[in-house]
Amino acid sequence: MKKSIVLLLLIIAGCAGEDACFSKKGDAVSQEHQLSGFHTVDIPMNVSAEIIPSTTFKMEIQSFENRIEAISFEVKDSILTIKNEISCQMLKSHEIAVLKIYTPNLKRIHSRTQFNVVSNDTLRYPNLYLLTSIPNEESASTNFNLKLNNNSVTVEDNQVGSFILKGKTNVLDVKLYGANGSVDAKLLKAKTVLSYHRSNQNIHVFAKNKLEGVIASVGNIYVYNKPDTVKIERLYTGNVVYK
Repeated sequence: MKKSIVLLLLIIAGCAGEDACFSKKGDAVSQEHQLSGFHTVDIPMNVSAEIIPSTTFKMEIQSFENRIEAISFEVKDSILTIKNEISCQMLKSHEIAVLKIYTPNLKRIHSRTQFNVVSNDTLRYPNLYLLTSIPNEESASTNFNLKLNNNSVTVEDNQVGSFILKGKTNVLDVKLYGANGSVDAKLLKAKTVLSYHRSNQNIHVFAKNKLEGVIASVGNIYVYNKPDTVKIERLYTGNVVYK
């Protein structure tokens, strides 16, 4: 009984002065913000995001009356940095907002969230770099689900990120450095696929002309077309499997 009381007091103390811990989330609300230009977006934990092609730079935040003020943002040096400043530990695992990010140009998405980053419309940004499970920083692993029509897309994961990619690109570059990252790009028609594969999970790709890279774990590369050139160095038991 005493242990239960002590635990309850610790929880209350941890949230003392933090209205978000005990207040109701309130009604659904949204805010729209016009932004200065950026080419990189840094997405925080505990939100989901949609990337939307547009002629203007803006962001819509969908949340609740007693949660929305926890989301702050700044554009500096062409980087849109979004922060989730909610301090109550009991809410750390909850999705507190949906971000709709409108931009005519995008080069990099740095995503720390454990929720989804998606596009419902096709993204035509020429060269796009997707990074999740950011090393040496507070970061979870994101589930990406994007439609693309561009020159190149690079994906990098360091833990358990997931990438579902569709459309077409000239170059798909996959960098899976963590134990359980996965890529499903069999519906992304790529002329060239480059890969460094150190995950226990699998990579699924459609390579028209060339497949090149390294397999350094047990995960396989499943190829849904037989390209003209295949140069894969196998350092462990993972293999290339043609489908």
